[in-house]
Amino acid sequence: MFDNQLRLNFDGFWYIYKGLQVDYFDPTTIRYLTTNAGKARTRGIELETEFAPRSVPGLTLRASAALTDAIYTSFSRAPCLGGERPSEGCNLTPNAAGAFTLQNLDGQRTPQAPRWVATLGGDYVKPIGDNLKIGFSPNIRYSSRYKLYAFAPDNATRFFQKKYVAIDAVVSLAQRDDRWQLELIGKNLSNHFIGTSALDNTYTGSRTGTATGVHSDVREAIMDPRTVALQFTFKY
Repeated sequence: MFDNQLRLNFDGFWYIYKGLQVDYFDPTTIRYLTTNAGKARTRGIELETEFAPRSVPGLTLRASAALTDAIYTSFSRAPCLGGERPSEGCNLTPNAAGAFTLQNLDGQRTPQAPRWVATLGGDYVKPIGDNLKIGFSPNIRYSSRYKLYAFAPDNATRFFQKKYVAIDAVVSLAQRDDRWQLELIGKNLSNHFIGTSALDNTYTGSRTGTATGVHSDVREAIMDPRTVALQFTFKY
């Protein structure tokens, strides 16, 4: 659009997963198991745009937004979390001691699937003298809250990553032909605690499937905190 200065990409998607299998970490026996989750459905829309105005040479602006709805459509026999109580959903298939061992996750959200994701960023490159150029590339990304563990019900808030806004940026100085480049790189400059996955911690939690269950601790994998690096590249 606008004489090739603006580009828009829009798409919608609807995926149905059958025969879905999910890895499960059993903190009691300290082993990973693969269980059948049945079916899941993921649907949503995405919009991407890029703007490069000719009136400002070297400037490119980008933005994107995505809305996703991802749920288990059939996961009626999922393992319970460590210490999960019947009132929280662990109320299927009692064992020999009378404690429940399974839960029903039909209709509940799948992990690593935030409802909203958006980014805003760009690049600006400007010549300096006859042989150099400087550049600046900021990027802001937003994510709504999302689940970190496949077997956590929607009411297990301890297994959710809260919404966040993260900021990255790069400042560069380079030769015009890119033979060498010096970059100051900043990642997660807002220094948010951002989880990528989680599970029950070993040897924590007790009395799973009973009214007096004690929740296990959460072991979580996280992204790097605020990181600043200086990088030099030379091509020969």
